[in-house]
Amino acid sequence: MLIAAIMHVAMTATVFMVGRKALLPSVFDTNGTAVAFASDGVGYLDDVAALAQMLKRGELLVWVNSPYPFHLKLYSLCFAVLASTFGFNMVVAEPVNLFWYLGILICVYKLGEATFDAYSGLVAAASVALWPSFLLHTTQLLKDPIFILAMLSLLLVLLRLQADSLPWRKALLLGAAGGALVGFLWKTRSDLGPVLVATVILGAVTLTLRQFQLKHLLTSNLAGIGLLLALTVGSVLWLPVYRDADNPRHNLRQEPTAINVGEPQRDIRWWQVGEQVGMLRQRFVTKYPDSSSNIDSNVKFMNTTDVIRYLPRATAIGFLAPFPKMWFETGDSVGAKGRILSGLETLVMYVVEVFALVGLWLGRRKLSVWLLFSIAAMGTIALGLVVVNVGTLYRLRYVFLIMLIVLAAGGISHVVEGLTSRRSSRQKVGA
Repeated sequence: MLIAAIMHVAMTATVFMVGRKALLPSVFDTNGTAVAFASDGVGYLDDVAALAQMLKRGELLVWVNSPYPFHLKLYSLCFAVLASTFGFNMVVAEPVNLFWYLGILICVYKLGEATFDAYSGLVAAASVALWPSFLLHTTQLLKDPIFILAMLSLLLVLLRLQADSLPWRKALLLGAAGGALVGFLWKTRSDLGPVLVATVILGAVTLTLRQFQLKHLLTSNLAGIGLLLALTVGSVLWLPVYRDADNPRHNLRQEPTAINVGEPQRDIRWWQVGEQVGMLRQRFVTKYPDSSSNIDSNVKFMNTTDVIRYLPRATAIGFLAPFPKMWFETGDSVGAKGRILSGLETLVMYVVEVFALVGLWLGRRKLSVWLLFSIAAMGTIALGLVVVNVGTLYRLRYVFLIMLIVLAAGGISHVVEGLTSRRSSRQKVGA
């Protein structure tokens, strides 16, 4: 953890210096904001500055009620203390970003330990810690690291609820903690609300199957997951969330807010899944109308049948994009070198996905392994259905690829163990 902390601080300092010295002006600005792959950070920095000023003036209620993203309010706490000394740049955000980064590594280790063993947890944590693009993204003012940490923590809660007959107090505390995490996740990234709800439901289904596996009723565990389900429903129905249109920076008169520009909005009911997915997809099409990294931006979903037909393609996009053809093209934001680097990273992810299948096979009798794989597959395919821009897909997919890395670590540790035992056997024979 100490090595990881030093590495992260060094990366943040490097990003800031590269930006301040204008060594890569098309990639980082003078504040260290990654304008090439996290351009929304430019506006976020302005928002954090405004929020920090509210805190310094003692306007706590104004700060609480202000229409800014939830994660920026967390960042503003750090900026209110340090910005007067270091200025408004990415270095000031490092204490918060470092906390998210190290927290993610701890959760990854715990997930690997819970599903396989401590060695697998260590391999998974080290792999995530050294993931180049992920490491770079965690130096920015983004909601992704916060969401990833909370999502992985929720997974740990769901796995803990699978244990044999928990004490009532512990089960209810786990349910309450899971509910708090769901509320946090909903406040941070409500656009992934369906995936969040599906994750909790998958946890409940896994617990039900666990009781058939043990052949006895886990009453306290069921109470814990019941509390978690109730709090999830309450969060989604009644907890207010931030919307982009609420941001004071946005001029609502100039920005289109309709889902389909030029088309009337339809009344969509909760059971019309295909229409809801089509609406979410069209939002991304509208947000990135002319990007060269868009995939199938002309595809529209009018009903559930359209969604089902597109599932194989969505699966390929979710797990394999950016496709090899895109690795050697010139991107609008990252250029040719950025595309090549993303291609190399994607190639490594192909290997990880193969080892994840090995880990799934090795742990096929463990419900915890299936829970991890089900959530990863569900989230990845869901993103393939609605996200047309590869750059955005890359960022949103991190949390689900981390779950696959945990499974892959189990497969890798098995292969390493097999090679080690064979070498030992040969040495004994030779002796």
